[in-house]
Amino acid sequence: MSSDTRPGRLVEGHGLRESIELARARLAGLDPVDQARRAGCRVQGAGPSLEAVLDLVGRPARVWLRGELAGQVVSAAGEPLAPLEQAIVLHYLVHGVGQVPPPTELIGFVDVKDAAFYGEPFRRRVEARVEQAFGRSGADLSAAALSVGGEVLAGLADAAVRVRALPLVPVTIVLWLGDEELGPAAKVLFGDNVGSLLGVEDLVALAQLVVRAMIGSRGARIRG
Repeated sequence: MSSDTRPGRLVEGHGLRESIELARARLAGLDPVDQARRAGCRVQGAGPSLEAVLDLVGRPARVWLRGELAGQVVSAAGEPLAPLEQAIVLHYLVHGVGQVPPPTELIGFVDVKDAAFYGEPFRRRVEARVEQAFGRSGADLSAAALSVGGEVLAGLADAAVRVRALPLVPVTIVLWLGDEELGPAAKVLFGDNVGSLLGVEDLVALAQLVVRAMIGSRGARIRG
């Protein structure tokens, strides 16, 4: 297991918890309001009640920005998010500073800076699962995306959808359906500015959250 737990690094168990604490400390050392607005979050409240509000894969989340609870990531009902979800949100808020350029084109995961090493795990954990769950039905893919707040895109492959996983991080899924001779093929694409918004490991985890939410929303069942 890697011992690297700097903000933006996702590792399991104790390392993940430490990564969350490091990200909270980094957020406290920045201007949290500027960071939240940079990330496309809505900022509301005042004083110790100041919070950033955002959607994580179609579900509202809140991040306290001031006071004793600063850096806590909770649901709309005030319940703590799962540790991995907390880490993704916090890393999103602290990943960079300054204005993020708008995207100019869609790119594949391996085209993201420093992502080539993670290409095979991303293919196995994300794109292959899309193929397994939705590879015979573009209608199922579309319905699943809509159920998590996404949209259907026209004119791309046999089916294509976009899910806004974080305010400035849309995830585009393009699917070619399988038949008796050829299996399905899926590609997951991002805006070419995504490297300014998230680290590579966070991006893998975020894409997994999107696909799991879509599969769960449709009751699809896949092996593994």
